[in-house]
Amino acid sequence: MTGTAMAVINAITNMIMRFIVAPWVFFRGATEASYTDMIGIRSTAFIRCSSTKRMHD
Repeated sequence: MTGTAMAVINAITNMIMRFIVAPWVFFRGATEASYTDMIGIRSTAFIRCSSTKRMHD
């Protein structure tokens, strides 16, 4: 009986924490993803430019 009660309490607390933390994590993840995408796009563009220059040379 006590085990099931603890499990229910743990599940409820996990749901509440997820509900509170999820928007923050999503916002942080979105900003980090956009930042990394910008860096990746820049690096790929730089690599493309350098490779095209080499081909022209």
